[in-house]
Amino acid sequence: MSRFGGEHAARNRDDAAQEKSGSFFLGSMRTKLLAAFLVVALSPLLVFAYINHRSTLDALKESAYRSLSAAASQTVSRLSGFVAANIEIIGAEARLPALADYLLLPDQLQANRSIRDNQREILHSFAEKNPVFIHSYGLLNSQGVVVADTRHEKEGWSEARQGYFEEAMNSGLPCVSEVDVVPEYRQAFIHFASPVLDRNGRTLGVLRSTYSIAVLQQMLALDLGIAGDYSAPLLVDAKGRILAFGRLSHSSLSRYLLQPVSTLAPGAEGRTESHLTMAVKASEDTPQTFTTHLQLGDQGPEAVAMGVLSSMGWRVFFLQPEGVFLAPAHRQGQWLAGLAAAISLLAIFAAAISSRIFTRPITRLTEATRRVAKGDLRGRAPVYSNDEIGSLARSFNAMTAELERRIETENTLSDISREFINVPANATAEALRWALMRLASFLGLDIGMILQTTEASANGGRVFKLSHAWRSPLFVETKGSCLARGCALAWLDQRLREQSSFHIQDITLLPPEADCEREAFTDEGVRSLAVLPFSYGGEFRGMLCLASSKVREESFTEEELRLIRLVSEIFGTTLERHDSQEALRQSEERYALAQKAANIGSWEWDITTGRLYWSDALEPLFGYEVGEFQGTYKAFLDMVPPEDRKMVLDAVGASFRRGASYNVEHRIMRKDGGERWVAEAGEVVLDAEGRPQRMRGILQDITERKWAEDVLSRLNKRLEQLVEVRTKDLENKAHELELANKRLMALDEMKSTFLTSVSHELRTPLTSVLGFTRIIMRDFKRIFLPMAVQCSETVQKRSYRILENLEIIASEGDRLTRMVNDVLDLSKIESGRMEWRDRDVDFGKIIEQSVRSVGGQLRGNSDISLRMQIAEDLPKVHMDPDRLSQLLVNIVGNAVKFTEQGEVLVQACSPVEGAVQVRVTDSGPGIERDELSKIFDKFHQAARRDTMDDKPPGTGLGLAICQQIVDYYGGILWVESELGKGSTFVFELPVRNAQDGYGADPQPAWGKSVTGWDMA
Repeated sequence: MSRFGGEHAARNRDDAAQEKSGSFFLGSMRTKLLAAFLVVALSPLLVFAYINHRSTLDALKESAYRSLSAAASQTVSRLSGFVAANIEIIGAEARLPALADYLLLPDQLQANRSIRDNQREILHSFAEKNPVFIHSYGLLNSQGVVVADTRHEKEGWSEARQGYFEEAMNSGLPCVSEVDVVPEYRQAFIHFASPVLDRNGRTLGVLRSTYSIAVLQQMLALDLGIAGDYSAPLLVDAKGRILAFGRLSHSSLSRYLLQPVSTLAPGAEGRTESHLTMAVKASEDTPQTFTTHLQLGDQGPEAVAMGVLSSMGWRVFFLQPEGVFLAPAHRQGQWLAGLAAAISLLAIFAAAISSRIFTRPITRLTEATRRVAKGDLRGRAPVYSNDEIGSLARSFNAMTAELERRIETENTLSDISREFINVPANATAEALRWALMRLASFLGLDIGMILQTTEASANGGRVFKLSHAWRSPLFVETKGSCLARGCALAWLDQRLREQSSFHIQDITLLPPEADCEREAFTDEGVRSLAVLPFSYGGEFRGMLCLASSKVREESFTEEELRLIRLVSEIFGTTLERHDSQEALRQSEERYALAQKAANIGSWEWDITTGRLYWSDALEPLFGYEVGEFQGTYKAFLDMVPPEDRKMVLDAVGASFRRGASYNVEHRIMRKDGGERWVAEAGEVVLDAEGRPQRMRGILQDITERKWAEDVLSRLNKRLEQLVEVRTKDLENKAHELELANKRLMALDEMKSTFLTSVSHELRTPLTSVLGFTRIIMRDFKRIFLPMAVQCSETVQKRSYRILENLEIIASEGDRLTRMVNDVLDLSKIESGRMEWRDRDVDFGKIIEQSVRSVGGQLRGNSDISLRMQIAEDLPKVHMDPDRLSQLLVNIVGNAVKFTEQGEVLVQACSPVEGAVQVRVTDSGPGIERDELSKIFDKFHQAARRDTMDDKPPGTGLGLAICQQIVDYYGGILWVESELGKGSTFVFELPVRNAQDGYGADPQPAWGKSVTGWDMA
């Protein structure tokens, strides 16, 4: 029990000395009480009450301090595990090759949207392991600039002066920062960082994860009350700032967050510093238990025990109001006071009886508390009655038993955790088996097993295979069992999906659908089973099974379940680390194979000793057998021809002076006298004082490339001569084309000017003609037509003929106006003078309005049905709403115009992200195949086979304008038609906002939910 510290041992020695020196005066409790009753009725009872009260207070205080110390140690262990796990995780994530490959890219490629989005997706996948508290993941280049981040606004920020960036870059190891406040977010964070290295071990940048400090508050909240009622942990950093306090809510904590601990616990009267402030400044190895006062309500004095998180310099203080754990003693004192009044009436007559009734249990309880105070947690107080003293003894026994159990649990967890610290890959299996033995033995079970998922079964479920197991010596290992081979435990798999853990009291009572589980575990000798899943890499990877050969009816306690869950997490982390180590080993083997296949070898030169180390691939390049090379830099230079040797030495010398890498191509002389070309690249490694310590690099055989370059050089010279002759011919042709293009542009400008002028000149008389025509029609209907009805039949017919002629004039005038407007619009679009009033518009709403405007032409016509199917999740588009309406009205109007009977269907959807599509399908006569390629040409009209139709033929510009509008917005427009079965006009537009460009061309994909509308 040395963990409770030397201070408690000193107290015990002082108590023992005091008891020995005062034994003559105190005597036994029974004798003392009997003598007191003989002298005075009440005084001895008061003495007894006082001594009993003080003993109880001391015992309760000692017990409370031990509980608080154990709780502080548990919280320190949890925080230490959190920091160590995140450092290990960030280090493993930083080794992902995709990060190094991205940092090796030039700045232009790093800025590529798709490449950066890929990096963001990787960072988002890292952040998914704790999305609640991970604020962001960022990738920093070697200058400390954020090149990719899950929070896009941070990209481009410089974090070069941040301590975690400098430590990761300088040390080459993962690290954790102090808690700091980011002004842009006005929040406190803690950062984990790890260097990102290339294949040569060169630091390219830093991978950084940022946790909200709220994670510390959440972790402390888990330990709230574990040392007793109202007990809570307080976390303070090395600077004495408050990081988290389990007793406060998140909103209340904001008042004290990162404030000095003195704001929470000011110094008492006459003192400048409180015990809490002085404990922060004390050395880490100094045990601390003391009493302090907090400025949080009126809780009275607080008992405090301190634990130290050495890796961070943090202090964990576990606090509990003294009034809480001393309440039993206070209640006992009140009860004794009333008892004293009653006993005083009995006086000497009840002295002997009272001495036996009250002295013996209190004495035994006192002895038990002293044993506990000395560190013997197995000591128990005997219970002689059901009164308050008996209740106190039972409470004391329960408290010591619970404390002993918790300490044993923490010892078990600590032993298992230490077993997996820096465990090598080849010892992982043995460490797992030992941990299973330790856990199962502690819980009183016979079997511990780890089942890992391997592959999907035939029915799509997961297959579980026994990978690690421990059995008590009474069991014989069954190598041919179902679990050893791997089997699909479908029922168990489903239960794990529905709940995180469960306990099967009797395996034989499983339902019929669990026959496979019953058979598999029965073969292993299992009768009772507890199952918990474990995961790593964000995925379910298997389950931890703790079993017994007998039926276990009692359920696991919360403390046992917590231990099992923590061990399951440790197993998941260990297996993940083992897989990473195995993947690294395989990667190194593949790297060596790749070097051999590409004629590449690596080297390292120890400058201080002159030794030169080659990989196995280099010696054959120089014509040596493996191991034959002398291993000195001078021996290497002797194999470089004299005419190339100076170039190599100059490159190496420049690298020494500048501390930069070098690349040089030169020849070498093989052992057999042959000559080869090699490409050499190297870099210098400096020591702490900036002096060259060693060099490392690679050599690649480029003889074949040099030969090819020589051949290519001769071919290039010949090609340059041919290109020069061809270029002169092309320049002459280009000059001629430029002159012709200028003439065409002038003619096109004249045409546009002419069309604009003619259009404006036609509009003025057309407006007058249409206006007066409608006035004449109105007056004719109102005045002359009623008069003609009263006249002869000839007058009536002529009146109606006049009215029909006026309507024809108005209709043809409208058609001519539309034609003039179409010509003017087409001219503006082609000349680039069209005004595009782009804004974000509701695509579905514009479609509905446009179709309804065309639908007005069908009122009273029951032969044609106009229907819409518009997807509910259409995005907004950024374009001119008038041009979009013009596009829709032209296409839908054409469909209505060429449909005699049947329906016109308008469909709209977003087939892929970033695009919208509209399909207009009619049941008209269709378009002949030879006209499909000309349907969007200006002034082209599809041939009508029903020459008796009285519908106006149109201008032949509507579809041409539609094509221009769609082209302007980067979309596509096409037609699908089969003669006699109707036509379908389809256009697709990319979705964009005011800042973004258009997206990629989408592919149609129907089948989304739509809203329907029908106009018959």
